[in-house]
This record gives sequence, C-alpha cells and structure tokens, in this order.
Amino acid sequence: LGLAAEASASLEQGLHRAGDAAGHFLPLVAECEAALYADARGGDALQRIRQFRTDGNVAFKADCHGRAAFYFTRALYHRSMMEAHEEAIVLSNRSAAMLKLGLGREALADALAAASKSERWSKPMIRAGQAA
Repeated sequence: LGLAAEASASLEQGLHRAGDAAGHFLPLVAECEAALYADARGGDALQRIRQFRTDGNVAFKADCHGRAAFYFTRALYHRSMMEAHEEAIVLSNRSAAMLKLGLGREALADALAAASKSERWSKPMIRAGQAA
C-alpha cells in the first residue's frame, strides 16, 4: 500500500500525540482511508469496518484516545455500508474518544449525529450531555 499506508501510520501517531488538537486531523484521516481503500481496489468494506471498530475499542481501553478516534474515523469513512444503529455506535464511540481528548465541540457533534441515527438509544444523549 506504499505511501498511503505510511501516511496512515503518520496520522495515527499524530492523533495519538495531538491531544486537544486531534480534531484538526480528522479530515486527513478520512482522506487517508479513501486512498487506502482505493489502493486495495475496493476490498471488503464490511471487514474493514469491523477491524477499525475493534482497533478503536482496543485503543480506547488502552487509554490511547487519539488512536481510537483515528480508527473510528476510518470506520466512518465507510458509513454508507453501515446500518443506522451501527453507525450510531461508531459515532458514539468516537464521541467518547473526543471527550477524553478534551474536544467538547467535536464530541457533541458526534453524539448528536449518533442520536439522530438511533433515536431510541440513550447513550449518545448521555455523551452529548457530557460534552455540553
């Protein structure tokens, strides 16, 4: 995967160390995932989503919140392949990572987006309250 994989690794390290500036990296993460996905000639998007969700959850539990945001953002690149509730889970998880990074505005945006995708699920509104 060459340069795209190197760019991805650099962004992952940058998000891990960026702290409250991590939100500025998210558009770059999406662009990087687009390049990686194109290099893989499509690949299996559902498998990529599952792997990114797993990697994000592992990173979050290891207190690597920038890395967690990185993986959840990569999963969200493929949101058109997700069911609404699955997308809500990823958005809510990224919201939690953003909260841990001190990015209240970004956390609130993700929490509200998650709530709109799964209106009967209360966790996104709890995250929104934490972010406000």
